[in-house]
Amino acid sequence: MSNKLTKEMLDALIKEALLQEDFPYKDAVSLYGGATKDELGDIGPRIQKQLFDRLASLEDPNSEVSDSDFDHFLVDQNWEDYDEQMQRLMVALYKSPKTPDDVGKKAKDVMDAFDELMKDKLKKRQTITQPQIRSAGGEVGDFPDELDTILNTVFGTTDDFLERIKKVNEISNFYYQLAIDPEKRGPKAGRTALANKPNNEFLAEVMLLEYFAEIVSSFDQGAGAYLFEYFLAALSGGRVTGKEAGPGGGMGAVDFRTKGDQAGSAKFYSSSSDISQAISGFNIGLEVRYIIGLKKQTKGQIGTKTAKGGTDPARLIGADIYYVSVKRTGDKEFEVRRVNKDGSLGSTNLFKSEHIEGAAGKEKLKFADYINENSFLSTLFVAETRTKTFRDMVFDSVSSSTNSLKQSILEEMEKFFVQLDAANANCKKFAASGDLDEGSNTLNAIDAADAAFANLANKFANAAVKDVSGKRTLEKIPVTENKMAELDLMIEHMVKQFLKG
Repeated sequence: MSNKLTKEMLDALIKEALLQEDFPYKDAVSLYGGATKDELGDIGPRIQKQLFDRLASLEDPNSEVSDSDFDHFLVDQNWEDYDEQMQRLMVALYKSPKTPDDVGKKAKDVMDAFDELMKDKLKKRQTITQPQIRSAGGEVGDFPDELDTILNTVFGTTDDFLERIKKVNEISNFYYQLAIDPEKRGPKAGRTALANKPNNEFLAEVMLLEYFAEIVSSFDQGAGAYLFEYFLAALSGGRVTGKEAGPGGGMGAVDFRTKGDQAGSAKFYSSSSDISQAISGFNIGLEVRYIIGLKKQTKGQIGTKTAKGGTDPARLIGADIYYVSVKRTGDKEFEVRRVNKDGSLGSTNLFKSEHIEGAAGKEKLKFADYINENSFLSTLFVAETRTKTFRDMVFDSVSSSTNSLKQSILEEMEKFFVQLDAANANCKKFAASGDLDEGSNTLNAIDAADAAFANLANKFANAAVKDVSGKRTLEKIPVTENKMAELDLMIEHMVKQFLKG
């Protein structure tokens, strides 16, 4: 880089920016793929020197911003360091007339490369089984047949809604923590806990999380908000209500009902300041449990209600979950209480008259003041970083010799579903075109799915496919044969690790 930025030059650049506000919002928005002013923050007077220092310190030398700092992203692909602050800095560097041309170009190259990564991520397989979500059936409690089996395996006899939400959060945190450490894949205790987890429990947990991951990553903002209701209704063993009517006959506050008929409402937003509910939607005397998900793009935003997670599903790594109880007791009177970890309600009514805003007849109950550390449950993760998918997180969580069997099981299960999807697509092409090649592709995909299932059954359940008089069944493999299979698997894993270096 011909014109390197020293700390002294950066100081001068920042002082100039603070005085002249060289980074206009309108131009920055057009550069940043449709981001809003709120998502970008104050690119003018709030630029902080430590952001520039942070860029300079990515690679040696730490006293200046040079090619190596930008190559930290462009060449070395360390996108986990490209959080919202670093993003804001790249926009600022590109827009400032005081930035040397080659530095500005490098900043723009990083921005463009990240945008391409996001486009590529959307094209990838987000989950392993890609669960089919048909929201229409949710209103009558008609969820996919396999979901009952998954829920029973994960939760056992626990029907309590709060316990189920907490359990899902714990599960997602378990796999996230194992995945985020690229060297150790989490603490030894975590790796051992995963290795000791029954294989059916492991796969059931992954498949349950996949429903939320698909909702977060594969649907746009509007659909994602509605499908959050669908997920919570399915999780509770209940049904989506289609917005029960409020006292005035209009749209009510209730989005779903649990198996025990508890009224629930779901909110899935990028910012707590935007969350409200028309008071006309509340029936007097009815308690509604609010489950609020605040979208998050980076690890630095976790647990911070003021950090705006944005609306782009491709960039989300999860959601902070909050839980409060709301009961309308009068015309403009409410009881708002936090829900304790044991499911009981807090003793303090958090409602104040100033929590209602709007003109007469259009008043809304504001939720921002109820979203805090008291109502915070946990974070539901779907990815390690915003450049990775849920699939990546799960595979990373099992990437250790301790969990080679679970990694192998996961690989075979994914192969099975990938080939089924291919068979489905090719069959439709064949039906629409009559092309025999498409028919052959369908058969090939079915055969590949068949082989993957046989491998899955072998590794997952110690079973083999047997053909008896033209009817195929699964049968247990003798223990001695299975021990040899486990040895083969261990050797296979060691060879793979050796080839990776």
